[in-house]
Amino acid sequence: MTRVLLAALVLSSLACAGSSSSEAPAAEGSVEPRARVTGDAQAQLDSQRQVCAEVSQRLCADLGPETDTCAMVREQTPEIEVEYCARMLAEYDRVLADLRALEAQRVPLAPEAAAKIAGGPEVPSYGPPDAAVTVVTFADFQCPYCAKAAEVNAQMRARYGDRVRFVFRQFPLDVHPQAHLAAEAALAAHAQGEFIAYHDLLFANQATLGRPSLNAFAEQLGLDMQAFQAALAEGSYAARVDADYLLGQEVFVQGTPTVFINEQRLMDATDSEVFAAELERQLSD
Repeated sequence: MTRVLLAALVLSSLACAGSSSSEAPAAEGSVEPRARVTGDAQAQLDSQRQVCAEVSQRLCADLGPETDTCAMVREQTPEIEVEYCARMLAEYDRVLADLRALEAQRVPLAPEAAAKIAGGPEVPSYGPPDAAVTVVTFADFQCPYCAKAAEVNAQMRARYGDRVRFVFRQFPLDVHPQAHLAAEAALAAHAQGEFIAYHDLLFANQATLGRPSLNAFAEQLGLDMQAFQAALAEGSYAARVDADYLLGQEVFVQGTPTVFINEQRLMDATDSEVFAAELERQLSD
């Protein structure tokens, strides 16, 4: 977790609530920001610090004192601006819900859940099916960060492909109107043994993912166009895409890209060093 995470999360909660980022909502026990302190400055500062101490104690009591998220709250609240602590109290339920979701993401998957998202032979994958380490990526073909993550994933496949199984799951977001059909097209290409190549073309051409482009990519790879076009016209893989999306929700996928290495969620799928370090750790266990 980064040091800016807690303050950023507060601002995000305020934005959702419709509050201005330049005004701290009134909260019981809140005080004016430091720049407007009058009178006994030290006494005022001590009073402000009490606000942060209060929000830290409340959050840890509700999150669980032994959780990683509680540790992050305890570490960061003394360092953030006091006005953020007042905002956290004013929007406490919203901030708590966001932190609970964050904690759920931090907890390693149960072995059963990890096995479920790894799927079987019908799921697009690369590498030995009996590998001790499995990487599962949930991605959206219109997501720019997914394109960056795909480049890193390709590096990891080239480096570890004989020891690691790489699995690909579809998670098209509502904000990307072409992502669902692109995911269906990728699965149609997978049915003809060309998932990786088609996947790479989609990410390399994110600005042009309409039906004509999807057909052109298939032609470029020499796919059976009658079968490919029929699959898109009939929505043959729409249910599979939706099933992947629901599966992602089961393991708290809230955005893309989301990557799991065995049971562990990777915190930055666009960083090749972070990715490789976790793979090395898992391979050495």
